[in-house]
Amino acid sequence: MSWRLFDITAKRAELAPGAIAFEDARSGETLSYGALETRAAQAAAWLVKRGVKPGDRVGVLCRNRTELFELLFACGKTGAILVPLNWRMTAAELTGMIADCAPALILCGDKDAGAAKAAAGDRPIVPLDVFNAERETLTPHPGRAEWPADEAWFLIYTSGTTGAPKGVINTYGMALANFVNIGQALALSAADSTFNHLPLFHSAGINLVTLPLLMSGGRVLIARRPEGKTMAGLWEFPGGKVAAGELPESALVRELKEELDLDITESCLAPFTFASHAYEDFHLLMPLYLCRIWKGQPAPLEGQELKWVQPLRLGDYPMPPADKPLVALLRDYL
Repeated sequence: MSWRLFDITAKRAELAPGAIAFEDARSGETLSYGALETRAAQAAAWLVKRGVKPGDRVGVLCRNRTELFELLFACGKTGAILVPLNWRMTAAELTGMIADCAPALILCGDKDAGAAKAAAGDRPIVPLDVFNAERETLTPHPGRAEWPADEAWFLIYTSGTTGAPKGVINTYGMALANFVNIGQALALSAADSTFNHLPLFHSAGINLVTLPLLMSGGRVLIARRPEGKTMAGLWEFPGGKVAAGELPESALVRELKEELDLDITESCLAPFTFASHAYEDFHLLMPLYLCRIWKGQPAPLEGQELKWVQPLRLGDYPMPPADKPLVALLRDYL
């Protein structure tokens, strides 16, 4: 395959930095996509500092915790290969698995530290608590903008019930294909949540829902018209009128700067659809553009209220008649 996968956590952080990526079922602690990207990039810097090179395997022996996914994305950023190790196996069983994948180092949780030490031989072992403390002091790694489809991302070992456990290669391309298949089968969207109780050394623990769900998502910025304007209190998509002699793209760039203090170039605008609606005193023809890249944080410069909304929730907000038909199109596309 010649195509490549984008940096997943970097893109999620770009599109929806404040959206929740993980929630710990016991503590209630949440981790946003922005924070996940920071942790993954710091984890990548930690791997590099520890001497891990592209193609090296990184073993992880722990129960279900977010650090495994942080390391998974860190491997994507550096080209290393993650190997989730089976904590249900004995130290003797783990010894053969570790010898087969030959990890550059092994990270472990407290409950599995004894098994890791017994099975690792002379390979470096790092407790996850030590990893967390060291990682937080590091500058995030810039990562790789693209991840080759045919390149190995992680290894999942079989149980070995009919012989020695075998490491099954999972590539970036396979992860993307799985995302498409699972997404279509379950109609995944950014509004969905999943409770992952499956062990992360098993393919289903990573691939069944959690990784596809982390790759899904999208948000839309809407603005509430302030008091004193026509249709006050209704929500609308940011934008404004085209001035005489002005192109629609130029007008949108200008309006977004005036309304939201955002810096956008015309090349970042993608024509999506248009609305045509007859009001009592005029007929509105309104093009709708998608924009995923900008500089700055949206600020309500004209007294309007702003809100980021998941596509499936757009229908919950009262909108002007011309905007309403656009909701279904955005919901289906995003």
